[in-house]
Amino acid sequence: MGDLSAAPSNKSLGQINRQFWNDNMHIISQQQWVRDLAKQLVRNLQDNLDWVGVPKSTETSLKTKLSLLDYACGTGLITFALLPWFSKIRGIDISDANVQRYNQLARDQGVSPDVVRAIQGDIRSPDSEMSTEDFSGFNAIVISMALHHIDDPKSLLSHLYGRLRPGGHLLVVDWTPEHYGIEGSVANHAAVHTTGVDDFDKAAIVEMMSSAGLQDVGFFLAPERSSMGKEIGGERQMFFARGKRLD
Repeated sequence: MGDLSAAPSNKSLGQINRQFWNDNMHIISQQQWVRDLAKQLVRNLQDNLDWVGVPKSTETSLKTKLSLLDYACGTGLITFALLPWFSKIRGIDISDANVQRYNQLARDQGVSPDVVRAIQGDIRSPDSEMSTEDFSGFNAIVISMALHHIDDPKSLLSHLYGRLRPGGHLLVVDWTPEHYGIEGSVANHAAVHTTGVDDFDKAAIVEMMSSAGLQDVGFFLAPERSSMGKEIGGERQMFFARGKRLD
């Protein structure tokens, strides 16, 4: 991972992430541990759709015209994994390169921009497009493996809460604090400068989600740890946390 580009330290964390992922998205997305992690994440998510208010029947979901916001969408892992269940999906990502690739993948699959479309930005500093009705009133919002890249996670969760419709669910997927043989490797990892809070224990994420206004907050661990590959080494534990907007 030593050939990955690092961003100057005098920039904001958002600017650092924007530059890092613009420069390195194509490298990281090809690493085998990332691909294996993606498969594990998608499998756990699809197995627990009803836990976040999504009927397991795609026919039922499409009839109800559910909408999804894939926040920090990357190149669209969550979007394309959940597309069979949603009539409308919008993505937001800090990286221009990620957004470009996301939209290209949608075009390559013949998916209309009316159904799937991503824009670059930060929901805490919305531009005019992000402030439209098209980017609000979602049945579900997912932020996957990205909250640890945010400088103020609690503030972000509050902003995401505001984009849910009443009865909608917010799902956070990220890492617990447990490190299994990788502390030294992580300290030297090329992307370490892109993280804010590196991990969240159950009490911390439940408190943050509750403070954001979410209710009925639930939490579970992935049944198996995640291998971090030769690039990092060791294993980490993935969690899923969800809350509901009631008002």
